[in-house]
Order: sequence, then C-alpha cells, then structure tokens
Amino acid sequence: MAVRKRFHGSSNDFTGRQIQHARHQNVSEVVSEADLEAEQASLAIIDDIACRGVAAIERGDFRLVQGEEGRSDFLADLMSGRIN
Repeated sequence: MAVRKRFHGSSNDFTGRQIQHARHQNVSEVVSEADLEAEQASLAIIDDIACRGVAAIERGDFRLVQGEEGRSDFLADLMSGRIN
C-alpha cells in the first residue's frame, strides 16, 4: 500500500496509474511488462519480414548476389533506382 500512496499524486504518470489501479505492485513490474510487450512487437515485425521474404522467394522475386562484384553491382542498381 505504501507504493500506491507514493504514486497517488501522479495520476498522469503511466507507471503511477498502473500501480494505483492494482495492475502492478511496483515500477519494476511495469517496466518488465513494457519490456515484454516491446519484445513481442519486435518479434511480430521480424515474423512479418520473414514471411514476406519467403513469399518473395516462392514467387521468384529475388536476386542472387555472389561475391564482391555482385554486391557492388547490386548496390549500384539499388542506389540508381533500377531496383527497389
């Protein structure tokens, strides 16, 4: 209860509201949940990128780049706008 009183006047503060509404017992729990949510969002983005990459490969929409010359040619094409 001491934590709730400490944040009582901080109703505009996200962590204070979380603690006041008994969703979390302390700031550490709020931060832990925020970290978990950020990690889940990052994983969802990575999953989406991977799915789009697999779909592009299945469509044959890719370019095989080999060696230094291939990398240089690819980057030149990318920078010139010939590919996107």
